[in-house]
Amino acid sequence: MRTKAKGVLLIVVVVALCAPRICSANMYPGSECHGTPDFSVDLNNIEEIIRELASEKYMGRLPGTQGNWDAVEYVADYFRRLGLVCPESLDGYLQPYVQPVRMFRRAPELQIVDAVGNLVSNFNYVEQYAPAPMQGWMVSKEVVGKGVVLERLSHLDDMEDGKILLIPLPISESAADMHILYNRLASEDEDPPEFAGIVLETDIAEIGYFPVYGLISQDVEFQDRDAHLSSGPVIFKCDVDVFSRLVEASGCGLRIRMDWDFAVEDVIAANVVAVLLGPDGEVDEDHVIIGAHIDHMGSNFNGTYNPGAMDNASGMAAMMEIARLLAETAHRPRRAVVFIAFNGEEEGMWGSRYYSNNPCYPLDEAVMINIDNVGSKYDVPLVIEEYAMMLTSLVYHLYGIALQHGIDSEMGSGSMCDNASFALAGIEAVSLIHPDYSYGFHGPADTPDRVDARRVAEIVDIILNYLYSY
Repeated sequence: MRTKAKGVLLIVVVVALCAPRICSANMYPGSECHGTPDFSVDLNNIEEIIRELASEKYMGRLPGTQGNWDAVEYVADYFRRLGLVCPESLDGYLQPYVQPVRMFRRAPELQIVDAVGNLVSNFNYVEQYAPAPMQGWMVSKEVVGKGVVLERLSHLDDMEDGKILLIPLPISESAADMHILYNRLASEDEDPPEFAGIVLETDIAEIGYFPVYGLISQDVEFQDRDAHLSSGPVIFKCDVDVFSRLVEASGCGLRIRMDWDFAVEDVIAANVVAVLLGPDGEVDEDHVIIGAHIDHMGSNFNGTYNPGAMDNASGMAAMMEIARLLAETAHRPRRAVVFIAFNGEEEGMWGSRYYSNNPCYPLDEAVMINIDNVGSKYDVPLVIEEYAMMLTSLVYHLYGIALQHGIDSEMGSGSMCDNASFALAGIEAVSLIHPDYSYGFHGPADTPDRVDARRVAEIVDIILNYLYSY
């Protein structure tokens, strides 16, 4: 292990020494820069794009909604004004495709009611509770029932049908216990009780809210678009305080009401694709793809929406600023650059998977750099993340450039960003990420004031250095 680590260090040092320096004046005021070309990253443009995409105008940019289409048109118009090329196979920079989305009709509700249905207590979605669907039981319906606490798994068979099962922390936080519980309730060989609903006590003290759920499986075998019509229970999570109130109310003869009204619908979405041609006026096989996802989690239907400033207006701003700088310089990179605003990332990378299967240009010798969730104001490193330990020269090259610029960075591995779609298609692909999920990730608090434009500009600088290193 020690010998291998030294080998990696040697590669990184060599890359760092060979990578050219490109000046970004707004990032490093007062510093000398002798590299060419001399780019000046516009922090105001980065901030403006983040504010725009995170604004109420787009209502969280959920695929299939008007807000998402308006965001798509905003980006397409930006590329059009820069004079970037639209691929011949597309119209207006848009690459339409179909994907499933969990569409809400109204906000979920968790309430305490009396015996005749009068409201006693109402709780706040996202802040105090959220749906917690499991595969096959993403049930859309209203249920009302008396709560019953599951003190031990062995008590399950003693419980009556139609109740709201309240699962306390010792069980809800045990993966083994929950696996046993769900298998027992889903068993076709036994006769488990049929609960109307399940509420899991959850400690959210560290983050203070429940992230909005959006993932939909890409595996057709497990994708049940009619799960919302199943006979399974409605499943919610709630915080510790709400759980204690539900337990107390159940002991006083009050009832629990749960309502989650949605359907999984196939919608038309679109990627936005624009091209900076190479010096020969072509897109050669060894082009560079720079991507960022444009979508987010949409409205909460309770007067709030999920702005998605860091996730991922920040990545979009970095990509769009790179596009501006390259479009305005006479000194083009040696390789063509394809810019892609991916849709459907939050539901399972649907847009990037569609492009990787239907590329506008052959992918054989291309490389892909994805930007997602950047600009944290907190002391978290930049992670240059590849797919599932497939370390490549691209990872080391970008890491070396980051070290050269004195940026706190590390190499990592993951499978839940858009670069994964391209890695699975057989090309080198990485994501640049600031892994900070304390700011309101997938919630209403992911606002532009949480994003540091200077750290977004660092991403711009790294990628520009990479593009001119060939």
